[in-house]
Amino acid sequence: MTSSVVGGFISWLVFAGICHIVAKLLGGKGTFTEMLVLMGFASLPNIFQAPIGLIAMLSGGLTGAFIAIVLGCFLAIWVLILDVLAIREAQKFSTGRAIATFVLLIVVLAVLVFILIFLGLFLISGL
Repeated sequence: MTSSVVGGFISWLVFAGICHIVAKLLGGKGTFTEMLVLMGFASLPNIFQAPIGLIAMLSGGLTGAFIAIVLGCFLAIWVLILDVLAIREAQKFSTGRAIATFVLLIVVLAVLVFILIFLGLFLISGL
């Protein structure tokens, strides 16, 4: 339980921080604090992940899996829209520029994950 709280807090800080840096590179005018607060509010619907998992578990089988996938997709779209709105408001962007910032953010995060995986595999193979 503690690790999920700490991990959630760290991922919130990292996500908002990288988003703020990307937004600044694209001409954003907001502060890191604004980005942090609004990204926190945008992530709030994720509290519904636990009830979705519970519904899926109680439904069982393919029905439960289907329910979890459908509800999870709706939740992901909801949070994605809120993330774009948070970027737009925090950085004083147009919606188009906020979407571009979000897409670039995802690319940057994917590259960072790839680098971390590559470094991890490199270190493991060296042992």
